[in-house]
Amino acid sequence: MSITHKKRFFLHFLFTGLFFLYSCNEKTSIKEEKNSLKQKETVDKPVMNSKIITLSAEEVKKHIEKVLKIKNNEIYNYEITKGHLNNDQIEDAVIIVNRYEFAKQEAANSNNPAKRYDIGLIGSYNFLFIYDGKSKNISAFPTTVRSSPMVPLKIKLKKITAKDKSDILVEYRIRNSAFTNLYSVKNLAANLIFAWKKYDGFGTKKQEAFCFNYSEIADGFPLKITITKGEITNNNSLEIKDHNIENAEIKNLNEDIYTFFFNRKINKYATKID
Repeated sequence: MSITHKKRFFLHFLFTGLFFLYSCNEKTSIKEEKNSLKQKETVDKPVMNSKIITLSAEEVKKHIEKVLKIKNNEIYNYEITKGHLNNDQIEDAVIIVNRYEFAKQEAANSNNPAKRYDIGLIGSYNFLFIYDGKSKNISAFPTTVRSSPMVPLKIKLKKITAKDKSDILVEYRIRNSAFTNLYSVKNLAANLIFAWKKYDGFGTKKQEAFCFNYSEIADGFPLKITITKGEITNNNSLEIKDHNIENAEIKNLNEDIYTFFFNRKINKYATKID
């Protein structure tokens, strides 16, 4: 092979390698950007790692601040929702935590604060803890709900998988969209068993909305979940000042789209039982 051919071969190999490297980096960047908008589930540690406390404000705050490593001067919010999360008939609780001020601080210290605000400060700033009323145990590690911290989590307890205990419906926001996660509690762990979009494009022409309908099957529980088409009725309302924070009002058009059944083999909802 001549020197000229060797040079050509070397340059071809070099450029091909650089192009491949660039392509891989570009795909990785796109993948990471998409993944940042996806819901991530933090699996709670086993109950043996739980902590015994009372539901007094002092002990709840002490536990939250220790686990999340919150400094004394940080302003954060928490809220307790009580209900029966197991079948022992003793009242339990879900504790949600919102660290909006910390999210703003991290954005201010980032290389591109404007971009952080543009995507709604999405990150790990919304959490939930499970409290067992009988044992007085609280989960030692929270379930992290990646979302926009500008809006705290919305919690609703509903009997869906069993008639003698409640499951947890969690609504969270990503900019002008809202999503719903359904968790079933076992051994202080919040297990994600279903997730679906509630609405998207709030305040735009491309708005879409969905309604969640729960109904019994032949065997009673677990309930089946039917997703129906909805419509945002306040999409163009002049009273809405910020579509990334304020709530969309949804009208159920009662047009069935999907039906999900609880699959005991995988302990999640699916379109087929088997």
